[in-house]
Amino acid sequence: MADFLNYGEKRALLELDSIFKSQWKDGFLPHIRYVQEGKAYSPGADLWSANHNGLNTSPYYKTSSITQPPLVGYTFELCFRRSKNKAFFLAQLAKYIPKLHNYHKYLFENRNYKNCIYIIHPWESGLDNSPVFDLAGENAKKLLIQKNYKNLLTNRLDTQNVTTKERPSDKDYELYGLLMDYINKANISTKELPPFAFIDVVFNSIYIKSLISLKYILNQCKQHQIVIKEYNKISTETDKFLTLTLRGIVDNLYLNEDKCFYCFDIVSQKSIRLKTIHNFFPLILGKHISLKIENELFANFKAYSNDKNISLIPTNMDQETFSPYNYWRGPIWPIINWFFIEVFYTQKHLSLYSLLKKETIKLISEDFNQPVNKIKEFAYSMMEFNSCNHHFTTPSKQQYHHGWLWDSCFATLGWIHLEKANNNFYDMWNNIYTQRKTLKTKGYNEQKIKTLIRQEYQMPMFSEYYASTSGEDYLKNSPLGSDMMTWTASVFLDLILKDEDETN
Repeated sequence: MADFLNYGEKRALLELDSIFKSQWKDGFLPHIRYVQEGKAYSPGADLWSANHNGLNTSPYYKTSSITQPPLVGYTFELCFRRSKNKAFFLAQLAKYIPKLHNYHKYLFENRNYKNCIYIIHPWESGLDNSPVFDLAGENAKKLLIQKNYKNLLTNRLDTQNVTTKERPSDKDYELYGLLMDYINKANISTKELPPFAFIDVVFNSIYIKSLISLKYILNQCKQHQIVIKEYNKISTETDKFLTLTLRGIVDNLYLNEDKCFYCFDIVSQKSIRLKTIHNFFPLILGKHISLKIENELFANFKAYSNDKNISLIPTNMDQETFSPYNYWRGPIWPIINWFFIEVFYTQKHLSLYSLLKKETIKLISEDFNQPVNKIKEFAYSMMEFNSCNHHFTTPSKQQYHHGWLWDSCFATLGWIHLEKANNNFYDMWNNIYTQRKTLKTKGYNEQKIKTLIRQEYQMPMFSEYYASTSGEDYLKNSPLGSDMMTWTASVFLDLILKDEDETN
C-alpha cells in the first residue's frame, strides 16, 4: 500500500517511524535519538543514564532521558489533512496509533499533578531559557548543589557555533547540567517529586492538542474501516486523559482576573505571573477550553501582540526579563508564529491569519529578491541535505547530527507537501556547510560568517530565530542563532503550501 504514496508522504512516515523507534518500553519518547558518537553536540549520548542500563530503553537508538513538547498527535492530524493520498497515508499512519497512545498514557500516569502534566527539566518545554523557569530553576539549583549533584555540562559547544549573547547563560547551563545528574541517578520514572517540577502551559496545551488530534485520527480510521488493535481501549483512555487535563489546566492555571493562563511551579507552589507567550498557548485548543475562556483569552492576547511587532515575541517587551537577542527571552521564532497562524486559520480570524502569515514568510525570506518558488526549492533541498540516510531529518547538520522529537514533528510538515525528491541545490548547501567551517577555522566570528555567506549567495539561510528590535549590532528582523534549520524551512513550506494542499 505504501507504493501508492508519493515521495513526501513516505518521508513523513519515515520521520514518524524514526520517532517511535526511539520509544522506550514504558511508552516514554525521548527528546534526542543519537546516531553517531563524537563531540559535535553536547550533551552526547554518554551523559545520559538511559544508555547505561538498556533495560527499558530503545533497541534502535541511544537516547536522552527527557522528552519534549508532545506534538506528535497534532502532527498525525496535520499530515493526514495535508496528504494527497489520504486513505493510503492513513493506513500507514494507523500503525503508530498504539505507540502514540502509550506516550500519552506515560505522561498522564507518570507526570500528573492535579491532572496537569509537569516537566522535570526546562529543555522538556522546548523554550529552554524562558523567564518563566527562573524562580523554579534557582530553587532547584540551590537544592541540587546542597545535595552534591554535579554539573554535567561544563564543556559547552553551543556557543562555539552561535554568538554567546544569543544563547542561554552559563547559569542556565549549570541548572541544566545539575538536573541531568539528578535525572540520571533518580531514574525519571520515580514517583518522588523532582527538584524541578513545573507545569508549563505550552507543554500542557500541546499535550491536550495531541489528544484531540488522536481522537480525530481514530475517527478517520473508523470511517475508512481501518482496524486498530484495542481501538475501544485507546479511545476510552484518550477521552479520559483529554477530559481530565482540560479540567486540570482550567482549574489550576487559568486566572479569571487576568484572563490568561499562567505556568505553575509545583515545588514552591507559586503561579508564575509573567507576561509571556506561554499565557496564550491554550488558544490552540479553540472551544475545547470553553467559548467564554477562548474569547477572554483572545481579547487579552490581542493586547499582548501589540503594534511594536506583528510577529509574536516569547517574552513581552515591557517585562524586565525581555532580552531582544537572547534565545527564548525576546527573539522572534517562526515556529511560535506558526502555532498562532494555525489558530487564526482554524478559528476564522482571517485578517490576523493573513497578516501574521505574510510577516512570517517575509521574515524567513530575509527580504532577498528571490521568487517564492525558488525559496521553496532551497528549503526542500536543504531538508534533503539535513537528512540522515532518509530515516529522519536532523535539525541542522551545522550543529546537530541527531534526531530530535519536536524538530522531527515539524520536519514531517515540510515533507508531506513534497511529491518527489528535490536535490537541485544539495551541492550548494554542501558548499555552504564546508565554507562556514573553513571561515570558522580562519577566525571569523559567527556574525561575520553569516554576513559573508549571505552576500555571496543572496538567499535566506533559514535561521533559528530573528531579532525583534534594532539595537547593539543587530537590525530588527536580522537572523539569529543557527542557520540551515530544518524546522524553519518546514514552517516556510507549510505556510506557502498548506492552503493549496489541505482538503478537509
